[in-house]
Amino acid sequence: LYDALPKYNWAQKREHDDLQEAEITRNCTLRGKECQVVIKPAILKKRGKTVLIFPGTREEVVEDALRNFAASGQAKILENDAGVTFTLNQLQRELESMGHGFNIAEIKEGIMVCRGDNLECFGDNDETLISSNVFPTSGLITRKQYLKDFDAQCYVTFHPMFPPLSPQPSHHLTSKISTIHTSFSSVRRSFLDFRVRLFPSLIARISDWRKLALR
Repeated sequence: LYDALPKYNWAQKREHDDLQEAEITRNCTLRGKECQVVIKPAILKKRGKTVLIFPGTREEVVEDALRNFAASGQAKILENDAGVTFTLNQLQRELESMGHGFNIAEIKEGIMVCRGDNLECFGDNDETLISSNVFPTSGLITRKQYLKDFDAQCYVTFHPMFPPLSPQPSHHLTSKISTIHTSFSSVRRSFLDFRVRLFPSLIARISDWRKLALR
């Protein structure tokens, strides 16, 4: 269910400062039921001013990379929630292997956006099904700690909808996450391939339509 939620913002504009833009509402169908998803941005301090940042492509790939770690044996139960421990260097290398080059500051900001945003899902009777951050809990090291020890450990906990909460040994959790993650990763890759193939032709068609309209 979690991966089926339209929870990321793919718009080019990442940062907002207007409170009227502090919410994105989307409709979707989950298991045959109409649902409404409300995405609220993280509120961060940048360049001396307060900005609103929605989780976007960067946050999506950061979450995917951390889920890869969990599926590979780094899953932990943290504060009764499913989570993962990692180093910032390790995460940076994983993102590079996925074709995304971010510096450490950008990676930390991506995690803070996932920690500060809010994802609400409502049923067809307007009853709140769940409300949580993408990463309900996070523990990041400071720049000073990072420069002192590149292998200092960080951690995050995952959204409560993925994987199901269960206070079991980490190797059982790892097996469960690996199975679920593998299944959804294949679906996600198929969708991303479809998106990459579809958009160029769609843009070309729109361009042709505009030319015809101008004649």
